[in-house]
Amino acid sequence: MAATHPIVLDVTIRDGGYLNGWNFTWQEMQLAFETAFDCGADIVEIGYLDDRQGLPVASSWQPEELVKLDPIRSRGLLAAMCRPSVETPIEVLEKRKGLIDLIRIPVDLRNPSLANQLGLNCNKAGIPFSYNLTNISCYSAEQIKNAFTKLSDNAAAVYIADSRGALLPVWINEIFDTLASVRESRFGYHAHDNLSLAIENTAAALSWGVDFIDGSLFGIGLGGRNLDLQDAIHLVKESRPDILHKPMQSSLKEESFGVPGRGNEMPMYRLTGEKNFKMEWAMMMSEKLGQEATCEILQNLPDDPMFLPQELRPHVKEDQWKQLVW
Repeated sequence: MAATHPIVLDVTIRDGGYLNGWNFTWQEMQLAFETAFDCGADIVEIGYLDDRQGLPVASSWQPEELVKLDPIRSRGLLAAMCRPSVETPIEVLEKRKGLIDLIRIPVDLRNPSLANQLGLNCNKAGIPFSYNLTNISCYSAEQIKNAFTKLSDNAAAVYIADSRGALLPVWINEIFDTLASVRESRFGYHAHDNLSLAIENTAAALSWGVDFIDGSLFGIGLGGRNLDLQDAIHLVKESRPDILHKPMQSSLKEESFGVPGRGNEMPMYRLTGEKNFKMEWAMMMSEKLGQEATCEILQNLPDDPMFLPQELRPHVKEDQWKQLVW
C-alpha cells in the first residue's frame, strides 16, 4: 500500500453486480479489470468473498478462481469486499490468503461489532483490510464518532461510503474531521451520483486530504451510479504525475461489461438521494410497482432515514405492500 497518494480504486464489478446479480462472464470481468488498470486505477475490486455454494464467481471468488487472475495481478492490486455476516469468516480468509491484496469490510454503524471482529480476523490472517462506513448520510457526527471508537485501529484505510447518494459537499469536512478526532488513519471516500454531486463530493474529500477514492467505468454501480473512473483519474492527476492513463476504446459501452445501460431511472434515484432512502429498496419497488408508483411513494416520504421495511410500511398502500418482497 505504498503507492503515491491519493490511490484510485475501481469498483466496476463489485458495485456493478447490483445491476445483474454478479452474473458476469469471465470475458466481461477480464475486460473490466484490464480497462480499469489501463485507465489508471491502482486497485481493482473484483467482487465479494463467500464460501456458500451456488453463488456466481463475482460474489464468492473461490481460491481456484482467484488463481486464474494471476495475469491481472501483474497490473496492480486486487481488492474484494467481505460482508461481516459471512458464515465462515476464518475459513474464507485463510483459503484466500496470498490471493487478495485488500479486504474491504462494510460497517453497519448501528452495530459495528461484527465488522470489527472480521477486521481482527483479517489482521490475524495477515491480510490488509479497510473499514467502509456505510450509509454515512444517516448518522450524526456524534453517532459516527461513537461507532468509530468501537472499531480496531489496524485498518489499512477507513472509508466513508455515500451508500444512499445523499451527501452534500458541506458535510464532507465535518465527517472526516470527526473521524480524525478519534485517531489518525488513512481515509477514503466512495461516492454515488444520485444528486449529481459525485465529482464535487470527491473533490471535497480530496481537498480534505483523503488517501483513497473510488470510481467505476462509466460510473457503473447501484442505482444512482458511482463516480466515473475517468473523472476520478482527472481529479487526482495533478497530484499523481506518475499515474498512467490510456483512454478507453471508443467501442466500449456499459453493456460491454455485462450490465444494462442507463435507462430512465435516474429521476427515481435522485429522489432516493433527496430522501436518504435505500437504493436497493427503490430498485425492488420499481420492479414490482413501476417507477411512477415508486416515485410517488418516495416524494411523500418524511426526511428521516429508514433502516427497516416496517418503517416504510405506513407510507405504502396495502395492495402495493403485498407485492413487495423483503
